[in-house]
Amino acid sequence: MQFRPLKPEDKEDALAIASETWDGEDYIHLIWDEWLNEEEGEFTAILSGGELVGYGKYTVLSPGEAWLHGARIKKEHRGSGLGSALLEYFLKKAKNDNMEAVRYAAHASNKASINMALNRGARIAGKYHLFSRPLTAPTPTAKTSPRRLTEITPRIVEELETCPFVKYGNGYIAANWQFRKVSQPSLEKYLEKGHIYSMHRGFLLYTPPSAPNDFAYISAISGSLEVQNILLNWGINESKNQKAGSIMVKLPSYPPLIQFFRRRGFLPWGKTTEPDFFLLEFNPT
Repeated sequence: MQFRPLKPEDKEDALAIASETWDGEDYIHLIWDEWLNEEEGEFTAILSGGELVGYGKYTVLSPGEAWLHGARIKKEHRGSGLGSALLEYFLKKAKNDNMEAVRYAAHASNKASINMALNRGARIAGKYHLFSRPLTAPTPTAKTSPRRLTEITPRIVEELETCPFVKYGNGYIAANWQFRKVSQPSLEKYLEKGHIYSMHRGFLLYTPPSAPNDFAYISAISGSLEVQNILLNWGINESKNQKAGSIMVKLPSYPPLIQFFRRRGFLPWGKTTEPDFFLLEFNPT
């Protein structure tokens, strides 16, 4: 078994493997070029006898913070230990890169992935509920619009760290499908793709859809209840204007926050009493 960075000529074989995932509704084809050309991290191939049998992505979210995702194994090779070998490869790479934390998310039903992490010293850093809202229903129009921020100050970090969205999420936010610790460096990195809006000491962390009919994402919302209502309505309408298919949010297991979104038309993907995803964290150094 060998590991190396994926190459442009691997695309056809890689997408064939992806087509065996999620009943052919995988997303790898949408981000292939972005992941392949990313300067930090590594889009890694698994080779067996010279054949591409799997791959995964190691992404640097901020200094000292790495995220693992996009693991795909060829169907006939599943259960043969390739996933474990890929994880070991990434953990070794993270240690060599002096990463303080490495994380990935696993669906609550994926016991094999969860146990694979726990058996290698990971801890469960958070439990999250996945909600989304269709954009067909009317939404009140905000009388005022929030201000989009272009830089991160210590005050912004402090305000977000103490809001329920982050506090009850153990200090993490979900940016698209990646979880990151709230800090000045990680929020500065977040601004490369996401937007942070401010209004009356409230904040909305929002990522627009990458393409028409794709998801828009809410990563966090804070402020008084009135301000949160305004920010949320504004975010929903903004996602409509940007032709999103729906708007998604991953919520920590904090009942008042879950009820806030449910009352505003967000629907759970699973059982509201049970988390959909576990956040798993390694400390490789």
